[in-house]
Amino acid sequence: MIMDSPDRCKELTPQWRAWIAENLARGCAPQSLLTDMMREGFEPAFAQHAITAASVTQSAPGSPYRYEPSRLVPGNCIRAENHAVTVSMRLERPAIAVLDDVLSAEECDELIERSTHRLRRSTTVDPQRGTHEVIPDRSSDGTYFPLNADPFIARLDQRIAALTGC
Repeated sequence: MIMDSPDRCKELTPQWRAWIAENLARGCAPQSLLTDMMREGFEPAFAQHAITAASVTQSAPGSPYRYEPSRLVPGNCIRAENHAVTVSMRLERPAIAVLDDVLSAEECDELIERSTHRLRRSTTVDPQRGTHEVIPDRSSDGTYFPLNADPFIARLDQRIAALTGC
């Protein structure tokens, strides 16, 4: 159901309210929820209002923070797609890990070579229009490859998926 004004927030389905609450409780950034809701057809102002209202409810005094379980398998050496990755540091709450050797030196060189000509200025999503905008104060560049773009990228995608449980 598409809503177009903040005063119609009460019409937000229970499933969407639960989705917003669950993702906020997991620590997802409100901006990412806004982007997802706009992709599903919600008007930006309405989606922002729904997220803000849920944030206020979520952070009520006495409500405990619920950590998402770590998706990283236990141990200090993880085999992912026939590649050994070292876990050099791990925290359980919040779930943080420093991983060494996710890519080999050769894979890094190959990825840099493939990426150099594809770099573009990084953008942000305008919350009112949902469009990607270049901000003059932001100076980073970035690129991406489609999922499983070719055998090399597919191998890296599969390794990262195995490591992150996603």
